[in-house]
Amino acid sequence: MLKKAQDYFSGIKPVFIDGFLYLWIAMLTSIAAFFGSDDAEKYVGPQLLFWLKGIITTISAGVVSIKMFRSTAFADHLEEKKRVSGETEFIKRD
Repeated sequence: MLKKAQDYFSGIKPVFIDGFLYLWIAMLTSIAAFFGSDDAEKYVGPQLLFWLKGIITTISAGVVSIKMFRSTAFADHLEEKKRVSGETEFIKRD
């Protein structure tokens, strides 16, 4: 099962994964701002509002950390790949 998941996700281009993560970051940030507004207290109970804010903020922090990890790990991976293949900025070896 893990091998099938790895094969599936390795077939997805990194640009689509990064775009998906940016979409989730934007959506979760807007939802957190929505629940953080003064009007939210009028329509949602305080206990439910507390848990919604906590859950949304935690998920948002997780998605941001995944995006940050992908940004640094992917850049490091590409740099290592260039170093191993002997490519430079000016000369590409086929």
